[in-house]
Amino acid sequence: MGQLINNKKVILSNGESIFYRDSGAGEVLVLLHGNMTSSFHLINFIQSLPDNIRVIAPDMRGFGQSSYLRSINSLTELSNDLNELLKQLNINHYAIAGWSMGGGIAMQHAIDYKDNVTKLMLISSVATTGYPLKGNAGQGEYLTSKQAIAEDPMLAPVINAFSEQNTAFIQAVWDMAVYNHKKPNETEYPALLEDVLTQVNINDIYYALSYFNITDTHNGIIKGSNLINNIEAPVLILHGEDDLVIPLINARKTQDLLLTLNKSVEIYTYPDSGHSLFIDQPEQLAQQVLTFLHS
Repeated sequence: MGQLINNKKVILSNGESIFYRDSGAGEVLVLLHGNMTSSFHLINFIQSLPDNIRVIAPDMRGFGQSSYLRSINSLTELSNDLNELLKQLNINHYAIAGWSMGGGIAMQHAIDYKDNVTKLMLISSVATTGYPLKGNAGQGEYLTSKQAIAEDPMLAPVINAFSEQNTAFIQAVWDMAVYNHKKPNETEYPALLEDVLTQVNINDIYYALSYFNITDTHNGIIKGSNLINNIEAPVLILHGEDDLVIPLINARKTQDLLLTLNKSVEIYTYPDSGHSLFIDQPEQLAQQVLTFLHS
C-alpha cells in the first residue's frame, strides 16, 4: 500500500505531450480522470491500491500537465491518444476505469480497442447517451455548437472562470455540485482546486460530451452510433446515490441497456455519496475495484 508513483511523459505521433502517473507492477489498471480534473485528483486512490496492481493514470490532452496543441471534437480522439500511450509502454491488455467524463472515454476505448480491454469500470460515469446540454439552465434549446456553449448564460461563467483562473468561483461550484457530502481535507483542497484550473479545453470537452452517444437512440443533439453492441469486456458500474452532476438514473439506464444486450454488467451504488466517490467512499471504492479486477 502507498506505493511510489512515478511521473512520466511521452510524445505522441500527433505531437501532444502526455503526462501520466505509473505505479505498482503486475496486472494493469488504466485509470482515467473526469472533466475539470486530472490524474492529480486520483493520487490518494492510486496509493490505496496494492503494489501488485500497475496503475497507469494519464492526464488527458488539455488537462493537468499534458499539452493541448490540437483541439478536439470527440472523446474518440482522447481514446486514440490513450491507445498510443499504452502502445508506447508495450501494454496490450488491461482493465480500464473512468470517472465521469473518463467513463465516456473508457466506453469509447472499450469499443475501439475491445481486444485490449479486459474489464471496464464506470465510476460516476457519463451516460451512454453522453451529456447533451440545453440552454437557459436546461429549459431551452439544445446547444449544438461550441459557440452556443460558450455564450450560454449558465455555462459562460464556468468557462470564464478557467480563463480568469477564478479559484473562488470553482470552489463554489465544487462545494455545491461535486463535494455535496464530504470535502477534501483543508491541506489538500487548495491544490485540488489549482489542478482543476489547469484544464485548457473546457468548452471543447462540453461539446465532445454532447456528441457522445453510443446507443441506438437520439440524445437531442445526435443520433446514436449503437456502438455499445461492441463492448465485450465485463462492466462494473459504481455510482453515488446523491450524485448531482450525473444523477443515478443515468447509471441505471446504462445498466439496463447493457443487460438488454446480454452484456456482463454489475452495479454498486453508494448512499450518502455524490459525484466524487474518491472523497465520499475511498475505502469501499477501492475494495469494489479490486474485487472486480480479481473476479
